[in-house]
Amino acid sequence: MRRVLKPQGTAFVALMPRNGFIRRTLAEPDERRHLTQPEFIARILEQGVFINDVPGRFTNGYGINPAEVPAYFQQHGFTMETLLSAQGIVPNKQRILAELEQNDPATYQAALDIILKTADDPGILGMASHLLYIGKKE
Repeated sequence: MRRVLKPQGTAFVALMPRNGFIRRTLAEPDERRHLTQPEFIARILEQGVFINDVPGRFTNGYGINPAEVPAYFQQHGFTMETLLSAQGIVPNKQRILAELEQNDPATYQAALDIILKTADDPGILGMASHLLYIGKKE
């Protein structure tokens, strides 16, 4: 990425935090059994590695610890502009936001303002489904 980005170019990188894999496992009835497997949980929490043995399902993912993101990109020649939760405080609530947009535009706008204002909160970053790193090439 650094090689092909223009000088002072901006990189937008989507990442998955580790805790998102645990929440995802809890959400899938036929995958919940993994929660009782200490090695499955340890592999996610300690190494960030998600391996799913359910055929046809998402597997082989890497989950980042949000606190490690700035240093990782810095060592590769980027300066962080921001790190955000892509869904903010409302993961999986798109339907509610769409209803607000249609039926109550003022509340919809207020909700968006709150989502944007809190999207970089460290507590929210760890529970996000996806993160968005924005950084500049040094």
